[in-house]
Amino acid sequence: MTPPPIKAIIIALIITASLFYLIRQHETPLLTGPKPQADNKTIPNLVNLVYLVPSETSDLGFEFSHFLCAYAARHHLGPTSHLLLHTNADTASVARARTGQSGKWARLLLGLPGLRVRHVSSPNATGPEERGGKPLRYAEHRSDFVRVAAAREFGGLYIDFDVFVLRDLRPLREAGFGAVVGREVTDQVNSGVFLTRPNGLLISRWEERMPVVYDGGWVTHSNVALTRISESLVSESPGSVLIMERNAFAPGGWGDQDYDRLWGTHREEETGWEVDYSRTYMLHAFMPYRAGHAVRGFDRLLPRYVLERRSNFARALYPVVSLMLEQRLVGWNDSFDGR
Repeated sequence: MTPPPIKAIIIALIITASLFYLIRQHETPLLTGPKPQADNKTIPNLVNLVYLVPSETSDLGFEFSHFLCAYAARHHLGPTSHLLLHTNADTASVARARTGQSGKWARLLLGLPGLRVRHVSSPNATGPEERGGKPLRYAEHRSDFVRVAAAREFGGLYIDFDVFVLRDLRPLREAGFGAVVGREVTDQVNSGVFLTRPNGLLISRWEERMPVVYDGGWVTHSNVALTRISESLVSESPGSVLIMERNAFAPGGWGDQDYDRLWGTHREEETGWEVDYSRTYMLHAFMPYRAGHAVRGFDRLLPRYVLERRSNFARALYPVVSLMLEQRLVGWNDSFDGR
């Protein structure tokens, strides 16, 4: 019998080897399972919002400003973003809000794509009394403790409801830092807006220090504690935190002139009042009515106020509110409480 030609043998070996390789490529994932991913250094594209009510049965009384805050965050962070609303309101309260019984803005806010409601307890103390827990002095302090615990567990962006996202935060989320914080007018780090990885070093240390340093002061456990931790980690643990300059997150303040500059309206012929927010990622817009300060042309935040573009706040948020108008989510004559 004549032996097969050498060329045919070589071709057969090549075909056999190729088939074996393809089979192995197909089977390997089934045999070994997925490979573990490397440590993810990206901060999650998640927005944490906290809204505590006096009692669990209270209505979720959202205003237009709340909806604008959540909508702007979702808009700029993109369709892959998620929003997590941490609230002590019970299921019935949330259900009423979803159907519009608590006003238009509550219905729209809870209907935002990617938003999920998470029930939390509203704390009354820093911890159990038998372990030295201290009573929380202000309602805002309850929110402080809830926000830090939530941010530690889930990571992502935390913003107060008076913080308005102006642009995509992806460059900050993907910068490789464990947390990103920003200074405010006092040169302290602002605790009303920050980004973090879940269980990051900064957020973990902050949550652990809060009940220890709490003394009933307005910001002892929040801004002051966060500032000390952030500044110490810059050298102690490089890459754990990036501290942004003031204009990045909180370019304004809470003095009367700050309120007037941000919220005050101007006539068409007036010039020189516009503020350039091109270096601002998020605008922490302190509300003047909470301080009892009267501002020309502003009382409560309305769609009309923004659409008329006669103030610095209105100019900054006009692109988002005009989109709302196009989508027929808002009207020129809508009220601040949506009722």
